[in-house]
Amino acid sequence: MDFKQIKLEEMATLQGLCGTIVVTNGMLYYKELPEFGRTILNLTSHEGKVTIIEESVSKKTKL
Repeated sequence: MDFKQIKLEEMATLQGLCGTIVVTNGMLYYKELPEFGRTILNLTSHEGKVTIIEESVSKKTKL
């Protein structure tokens, strides 16, 4: 699951979901978070714009 670019109008369709949004250079990027687990994001910026997103995801399975 990678970050996907979304439009501002699409934000209403995300209601009720659990995710994160990165806004950079006037564009929105969305990624849904796992139902259980931990997500760590490291953002690298250059000249006021996010250029690299490093993510570490550990998922847990609830039985």
